[in-house]
Amino acid sequence: MSTGWYTDEELLNIGFANIGKNFLLSKKGSIYGASNITIGDNVRIDDFVSISSSGLIKIGSNVHIGSFSYMAGLESIILEGCVGIAQGVRIYSTVDDFYGFGLVGPMVDGKYRKVKSAPVQIKKYSAIGSGSTILPGVTVGFNSGVGAMSLVNHDVEDNVLVSGVPAKKIWVRSKKGYERYEKDN
Repeated sequence: MSTGWYTDEELLNIGFANIGKNFLLSKKGSIYGASNITIGDNVRIDDFVSISSSGLIKIGSNVHIGSFSYMAGLESIILEGCVGIAQGVRIYSTVDDFYGFGLVGPMVDGKYRKVKSAPVQIKKYSAIGSGSTILPGVTVGFNSGVGAMSLVNHDVEDNVLVSGVPAKKIWVRSKKGYERYEKDN
């Protein structure tokens, strides 16, 4: 009987650049460009997650990516260790211009498009709330949080919670959670 997760042998056959121990990947997800993707230890990627990699995608250890999330682009996307990505999160390292200076979509010849591409980084101990969108060039700081349904179009400093459209700082996050974890590990 199938558990819904790829077996270790099946994971090796997908062709990831590197995978760690205890990696769970739902068979209902979609992975494109696996040779550009590295996965740490204790990672779970749930149903209907889509990851499309033209650039490096690095997922650190102890990371969870919730159902219906999407990560894609031409530049790198890095999720450091102990990061939580809730359901329906979108992380883009490349987006089309919507101001009309170029046409939109991958099926249009590149000379008619205008795209913005820049690396994205979600630093250690951070959490991204359900339905949020992270745009190209954003770094979400160490131990920071993004509230549900937020649009992050600029860097987030360390140890804060941001929320809204566009996301704004609303709280200074406690350090107790990650300090307790680091003490025990």
